[in-house]
Amino acid sequence: MGNMQGAGKGRITSPPGINSGNEEGDGVVSLLQRYETVREELEQVINERESLRLEIEKLKNQICKENNPLTQLEGLLAQPDRGFGVVVYYRLRAVWGLCNQKLLTLSKELQKRLEGTDRESFRQQAMTLNAAKRQGLEAKIALLQAERQAVNKILTRLQHEARPARFLKRLTTQNVEPTILAEKTKLRVLERDIEALSRESEKLAKDLTEGYPGLSLPVRREINCAILALAQHLYLAFNEGNICDFALMAKQKALIEINFGSLIECQNIDRKIRELLIRFRNQTQKPDDLKKRTAWLKARMIYRDAQDALPDTECLNFIDTAFDDTTIRQQAFYQPIPVNVLALNFWNVRDALCNRSPEND
Repeated sequence: MGNMQGAGKGRITSPPGINSGNEEGDGVVSLLQRYETVREELEQVINERESLRLEIEKLKNQICKENNPLTQLEGLLAQPDRGFGVVVYYRLRAVWGLCNQKLLTLSKELQKRLEGTDRESFRQQAMTLNAAKRQGLEAKIALLQAERQAVNKILTRLQHEARPARFLKRLTTQNVEPTILAEKTKLRVLERDIEALSRESEKLAKDLTEGYPGLSLPVRREINCAILALAQHLYLAFNEGNICDFALMAKQKALIEINFGSLIECQNIDRKIRELLIRFRNQTQKPDDLKKRTAWLKARMIYRDAQDALPDTECLNFIDTAFDDTTIRQQAFYQPIPVNVLALNFWNVRDALCNRSPEND
């Protein structure tokens, strides 16, 4: 009996809740294992992303290097059959730049020269148009001033009559005071109207150049005609040896897209460019020729709209090489050059044209 009791006392029993504790521990271990797996996968993704980023950077650098104009230039210069073509390409672009600068310079000079006379013409026209309006304002002011003078007389008389009435406190005072107040109110209204009309008249009489809207339509047309005449003149100056066509090609296309031929052909083009540049700089009758060509074009300009400053491109479809020589023009062999400097925007002529008033630009 005692042994049984001793044995009962020595038995180890599980404390309450031990099974649930084991289950929680297993859950924590599982969670840690999952965390470790996710962390390894994340690291792998990050490494892959970094590898892709480096690969993209490498491709970008390679593309930039291949598209770099300097790299392209080095590659072309290294080719025996293309090297001199690079020199020709940039010489042609220099011709284009020279002609464009001539157009821009002429445009600025003409605008500066003609703006003064155009501004004065605007002022004179505005003064003429406003003369009748000013006369009407002055007539209204004169009438109001006469009315003001009459009201002042009435006020003076009423105020003179009101003094003894106030002093003697007569009953007539009540009849005079409202009349005085009414006349004073009328006088204030008259003075206000006179002041407003006077300001309006002074505004019209001021120097009207403050409202100058910019070069007028006739002046802009005149400038544009001169610019287009110069563009044609420049085309004729560099047309020999197809230099103009080559220059247009060099302006429109990238260096790598153009091939001017063999070394001998490129040398011939380069020699012709230098020859034409020397001839152009030594021209002595250029101003006279330009004036004649401008007058010739002016008589033949066609405008689609009455407010257009630029002519219809179709009236510039040809360049006359003998516009001032009727004898040559009547010959059967004579043919004008079928080139439209405006439509092709030769020498970037549109940059120099006055399409709109400067105030609207």
